[in-house]
Amino acid sequence: MKKNIFLQIAVIVIMGFAFMLVVNSHHAWGQTQLRQSVEGKFEDYRKAIKESYQVDIKNFKDKLKGGYGDGKLITNYDLEQLLAGIKVELEHTSNQFIALELAMDHLERIPDYYERLFWLEREAMAAKGQERQKVEGKFEDYRKAIKDAFQIDIKNFKDSLKGGVADGKAITKYELGELLEGIKWERQHANDSFIALELAMDHLERIPDYFSRVLCRLESECVSDRLLRE
Repeated sequence: MKKNIFLQIAVIVIMGFAFMLVVNSHHAWGQTQLRQSVEGKFEDYRKAIKESYQVDIKNFKDKLKGGYGDGKLITNYDLEQLLAGIKVELEHTSNQFIALELAMDHLERIPDYYERLFWLEREAMAAKGQERQKVEGKFEDYRKAIKDAFQIDIKNFKDSLKGGVADGKAITKYELGELLEGIKWERQHANDSFIALELAMDHLERIPDYFSRVLCRLESECVSDRLLRE
């Protein structure tokens, strides 16, 4: 009797171990398949970006600290949107890696950002020629307003992202309200308000009312579509 009980217990224990081995084997196989899938997707992105922009994203790292896309996987985003985004963001810099980083920040919040942006910018550019040429403001007024709002002094401001469309332009060329709004929006890319200012100037160089006409409308549409990611 006791012998039969011991045999039954032994069989149960052996079956338990066998079951655990099978489960672990399936788990390991699943992990391997997932890893291979992720690696394969990354290589697709790597090849596409290299062919389009002649850069290798193998060792890509964030340079602008504080952006929405910091630390995120490049493969989190739609490849076509990412490729379009790099092209658009090259208005700020000649560095393709920084352009990629800026694109990721936008796509982290709005997955189809560049598709929406294309049509809104096209409309704004069509209206641009109808606007009056703005008279430049006074530097000290701008300096005070920006210092009050963002605690930075623009007295010795210099471009740090080389290759932007507004490089070398006077800050006072742009409408002050748009500039203040722009710095606020562009801090989604970096904690540094000087970089945010530089990015804002690039946008306003192309479209003088970019933030009130284009970006606010784009964000409003995304909110109404319940698309915006906070």
